[in-house]
Amino acid sequence: MRLTRLYNKTMQTRRAVKYRLYPTKAQERKLQETLETCRHLYNRLLGWRKESYETTGEAPGYYEQKRALPGWKQESPWLPQVHAHVLQTVPPVVLSAFSTSRPVRRSSKPVIRRC
Repeated sequence: MRLTRLYNKTMQTRRAVKYRLYPTKAQERKLQETLETCRHLYNRLLGWRKESYETTGEAPGYYEQKRALPGWKQESPWLPQVHAHVLQTVPPVVLSAFSTSRPVRRSSKPVIRRC
């Protein structure tokens, strides 16, 4: 009896709940602006990595790109509108896109995906 009670406590069924959000027009516009800003930042970081890799053979590191964000945030009018934590999620995505790219068989340049 005790074993059954212990088994029932640990083996509870998990249920999934699905939510659907209906943002207002203002929230929808803010989400779209945030996504656009992240896309521009992604392409800027990726371009920096690609250009540096083509000229010097080495790409800037993850922390080097992350340290550049506050300076870019001060000089750009659209970066301060997005929360810093959201912007800090972009460099790891760029790093994974750049590091998982495979060189083309007949070329030493890596293939990089753009969004």
